[in-house]
Amino acid sequence: MLTENKFSKYLLYAVGEIVLVVIGILLALQINNWNKQKLNDKLKFEIISEIKTNLQIDLKELQDDISYFDSINQYYKDIIDYLKINASPNQDFFRLASTLRLSPHFDANLSGYSLLTSKGVEIISNDSLRKSISILYETKYPYYFKYENERIQYRQLYTMPKIEHYFITIPDPKSKYFGDFKISQQDYEDLKSDTSFLKMLNIMIYENSIMIDRAKSTENDILQLMEQLTKEINTSKLLTKG
Repeated sequence: MLTENKFSKYLLYAVGEIVLVVIGILLALQINNWNKQKLNDKLKFEIISEIKTNLQIDLKELQDDISYFDSINQYYKDIIDYLKINASPNQDFFRLASTLRLSPHFDANLSGYSLLTSKGVEIISNDSLRKSISILYETKYPYYFKYENERIQYRQLYTMPKIEHYFITIPDPKSKYFGDFKISQQDYEDLKSDTSFLKMLNIMIYENSIMIDRAKSTENDILQLMEQLTKEINTSKLLTKG
């Protein structure tokens, strides 16, 4: 009986030791999971904050491009009107001609999204936010770049050769556009009778108008995503404080 009593106590003690070890392991795993989650939350916060900063820069650049396209279209219309009613070029025409070299270009900031994809998009548990980010960077931006590249290709293939044929570029660091486009009287007269040049300007006005429309649509997409990011950032701050 004594032996059986000692064995029972030993068995109870052993079971207790095993339970304590198991509890210790579970606590360690839980603490490890908490630490990992804390690091993931910190990384997620840093990533979405960087994406928001990128988008703020993108938004400003895109809005500037919209303004530039509007101005350029007006310059092109003024050039067309000038050619119709003036027999000779003057300084006003040279100033207008210098705008022919302007070509706004949107260069998106991708550092935040690149970091997200390198760490895994699943780090963002908010399904709606994750989808919105992916749609902007994988669909909306490429869609905008497609139209922009088509405009740039047309400019390189048709616009620039025409400009270089008729105009002489005179660099001037003090000029608003860092140079003036001059044209001789004879070249000016040839330009007035060149219907393909007028057609080219009208096509550029049309292409720029398309870019304005695309830019405004992309601007709206950016604003909507920035609103989602702001909500997510604010939520993360509240959880951290809690």
